[in-house]
Amino acid sequence: GCDWSSDVCSSDLSSASGSSGAAQGSGSVAPSASSATAAAPDVSVLDGSDASLKLSEIAQGKPLVVNFWATWCPYCIDEMADYQALYEKYGDRVAFVMLNAADSASEPAAARAYVQENGFTFPVYFDAAHEGVTSYRVNGLPTTVIIAADGSLVQNAPGRIDAAKLDAQLASLL
Repeated sequence: GCDWSSDVCSSDLSSASGSSGAAQGSGSVAPSASSATAAAPDVSVLDGSDASLKLSEIAQGKPLVVNFWATWCPYCIDEMADYQALYEKYGDRVAFVMLNAADSASEPAAARAYVQENGFTFPVYFDAAHEGVTSYRVNGLPTTVIIAADGSLVQNAPGRIDAAKLDAQLASLL
């Protein structure tokens, strides 16, 4: 269900990942001052051709934005136009991974159709093995992860983005 007070929708992402509940954290892994240079997990995702790529291969030394989303999540859908605008503004300097949670057998096809029907041009990837959901402790959608060019974790936050704040964060990473 969706929590209307926090702009987060949840599904049984922990069982989809095949991991124990213990691997799921509190949902937000915002670094403290002492852990601000923690390395972000370099998970594998599938591209639109079902080729497996590591996040570092996609980033190629650029800052990286990973958005965990699903078509059944109204907050995810609501922020897609903001991500498209940010991709158009920063896509040559920041890598974007619109990472579909792939939490059901039909979700990848639904995601492909949704993106095509709406004319979005940002790159869509799929977390088919749920390595991303597990490694980033995603308990609700949408969740946005920001990784600096050096591979350090800048942010891991659930909930709908504030487009102006994300714009400022991306500008500060360049």
